[in-house]
Amino acid sequence: MNKVSKYLALAALLGGAVLAAEPASAVTCIGTVCTAKVLVNGVSGGTLTLASPDDDLGTITAIKLKTGYTYDFTFTTDATYDVLSQLQASIAGKPATSLNIGFDLYSGLPGSGTFLDSSDFTVGPSLDTILKAGNYYLQVNPGQIVKNMELTSGSVAITAALPEPAAWISMIVGFGAIGGLMRTARRASALNVA
Repeated sequence: MNKVSKYLALAALLGGAVLAAEPASAVTCIGTVCTAKVLVNGVSGGTLTLASPDDDLGTITAIKLKTGYTYDFTFTTDATYDVLSQLQASIAGKPATSLNIGFDLYSGLPGSGTFLDSSDFTVGPSLDTILKAGNYYLQVNPGQIVKNMELTSGSVAITAALPEPAAWISMIVGFGAIGGLMRTARRASALNVA
């Protein structure tokens, strides 16, 4: 084997080790309470801010949950939206097994938030909630984790932006104006026929 082949083999081996290595976790734990940021399209570097239409999907990257720990996944919204939150859990094996999981939705910051809603404890639970502008987090409690080191991932997405009250007024006035124009046009055509 020549020198170039040895270097290529070493590079391939190191590259394979890098690909096989577990990604750095975006989870910070203090005691048994862990916090992770919901990432914008899987890219780290900041808390997800849901904003229609550009940043309308956040990813909860796959992490292994430990029994006895609480996990908070944080995100913010910049306006009022219909938001769909979803998690799924599985355990490695042949074949991999889907597990039940549940989560709670809170407004505010972890540790001082206000409870809003709770998902079912099932495979792939979700919540569809109207959220105003602000800080939110999904919390997985120790009782909602079935097996130690289960792999969990999910998403937070805007399913529909809700119009502001001024937009509703504009739409109603617009429909009224169209109705008035149609009525005027119908009268004018009736006079022309006669």
